[in-house]
Amino acid sequence: MTAPLRRLQVPETLLRQAGEVWFEHSDESLFIIAVEPDRFVFELLNPAHERRTGLRNSDVSGRTPHECLPAAVADAVTDHYRACVEAGEAIRYEETLDLPSGVRHWHTVLTPVRDDSGRIYRLLGSCRDVTVEHEALRREEETRRLTQKMIEASPDILYVYDLVEHRNVFISGQAREILGWSRDEIAGMHEQVLNTLTHPEDLPAVRDHLSQLRSLSNEAIAEVEYRMRRPDGRYVWLHSREKVFQRGTDGLVSRIFGSAICIQLYKDSQAELSSAKGLLHATLDSLTAQIAILDASGRIIAVNQAWREFAEHNVLTWPTDPIGADYVRVFRACAGCEPHAAAVAEGVTALLAGTRSDFQILYLCGSRRFLLRANRFEHEGAVHAVLAHEDVTELASVRRELDATAERLLGLQEEERRRIGAELHDSTTQHLAAAGLGLAQIQQLVPDDPDLAAVLERATASLAEAQREIRAFSYLLFPPSLDRDGLASTLRHFIQGFARRTSLKLTCRIDDAADGIAPPVQRTVLRVVQEALTNVHRHAQATRVSVRIQVDGPSLTLRITDNGVGLAGANDDPVPELGVGIPGMRSRVRQFGGDLTLTSGRRGTRVQASIPLHPTADGGSSDPPS
Repeated sequence: MTAPLRRLQVPETLLRQAGEVWFEHSDESLFIIAVEPDRFVFELLNPAHERRTGLRNSDVSGRTPHECLPAAVADAVTDHYRACVEAGEAIRYEETLDLPSGVRHWHTVLTPVRDDSGRIYRLLGSCRDVTVEHEALRREEETRRLTQKMIEASPDILYVYDLVEHRNVFISGQAREILGWSRDEIAGMHEQVLNTLTHPEDLPAVRDHLSQLRSLSNEAIAEVEYRMRRPDGRYVWLHSREKVFQRGTDGLVSRIFGSAICIQLYKDSQAELSSAKGLLHATLDSLTAQIAILDASGRIIAVNQAWREFAEHNVLTWPTDPIGADYVRVFRACAGCEPHAAAVAEGVTALLAGTRSDFQILYLCGSRRFLLRANRFEHEGAVHAVLAHEDVTELASVRRELDATAERLLGLQEEERRRIGAELHDSTTQHLAAAGLGLAQIQQLVPDDPDLAAVLERATASLAEAQREIRAFSYLLFPPSLDRDGLASTLRHFIQGFARRTSLKLTCRIDDAADGIAPPVQRTVLRVVQEALTNVHRHAQATRVSVRIQVDGPSLTLRITDNGVGLAGANDDPVPELGVGIPGMRSRVRQFGGDLTLTSGRRGTRVQASIPLHPTADGGSSDPPS
């Protein structure tokens, strides 16, 4: 037997010196706590502990934790010191402390030191800063929890599939919601899971897809669509995206991570869309108008049967299959031989560019007259245009007849107005004048009868008012001569005469360029002014009227405003009218492609008309369209 090792005999002073050197120069954080009755006192911190905690010996030595540390930190360390004393042996623990060096996480060992009587009079502490390790573990735990939450929150089925064993290693709980099978039920199918659940028509494609996954690169994503059976026998469409999860020792992919989303609604929508497209094409084909739909670049994406038949007999050169043809380019190519082609090309180009929302033009094709209407619309952020060619030959003929009839009726009306105005001026006013003279003679014959004098005075006043009204109406009904004076001068004289006869305060500002517009438009403007002033005189109870006519480039603007009580039903409801009234004014203006609006309120009424003066690409003209 070997002799027992003898305990190393080291002088006490040497031990003390060695301990002091170790305490002073050790890289480990060390501190000594004096244990006194009912309290703990910092006795000494080594330099390493000072560096790591930011505490200084001079600040803590001889003081209790509550005298030199924040209250929460002092409470925490005091509890640990007390636990060590109560245990009577070394204890280990981890703690997070907010010290001058910042918030750090520590692994601490407290060792009690006893005196000769066995009483614990000191605690020797050793600390190791484990903040980095603690933060790494915390982040790892957070990542694990986050991954779990993402899996739980994902609407997709997440899975890990073993390509070697042909089974699911992992599948998320969404399988129950989408497929109706629990994870345990799917796991119980083992390698038969695909044969059991995959639609027979999709199974060959799925098997081929899985075999190709074995050589999938790490960066690639594989995708496949297929149907899987639910417990009730119904199949649902899934779309899977898969990446490499693990490789075997042979370098081939052994496991893949995948995400499967239910696309049943998408497939149903596709079927509905296909049905809707079929219905749309059938509807378009049933229309007699020739319809073409363009994309943002001006290429044809759809036409109806009527358009195809129209294109076959059209002078323009269209490809056998018009789908994909550049609509604008075809028209530009024919600009030299077809007068309307350039206007169509420019109009459609402006439509697609967004500088206008619609476009229309009348044009001749052989002996037939066509109307092209084009409208711009957006679908799912993409710009499109729909164009409709309509044969309006018969419609144009009927319209010409209607316009001619309307012109004849308006001419007859003007003749009737002229006759009535002349009758009122030449006959009725003479009779009223004679009646006034008779009343004056009666007053002379009976000068001393006050009652009769009062009656005669009222009758004379009424007669005078009737004469004033007759003069005003005969002036309104008897049209001034446009042919001799022109529109500007005629309107100025007419408005001045009207003001004298009605006691209205009238102001007018008429652009002299109005004399240069087409005679039919001049007649229309004059009649609208006459009709509007007639309504003011009869209904508005106004004291001031303003007439403004402005010729601005391709259009004329007429504005008549008064300060009267307003017109009931000023938009389209029936109102008291003289002659053709408000509908007649609108009809006259619309003959020339113009528009007339009435705005009425407490501050009076405004009549505003706008009439195009020159031929335009959309078919408007200074003459009535034929």
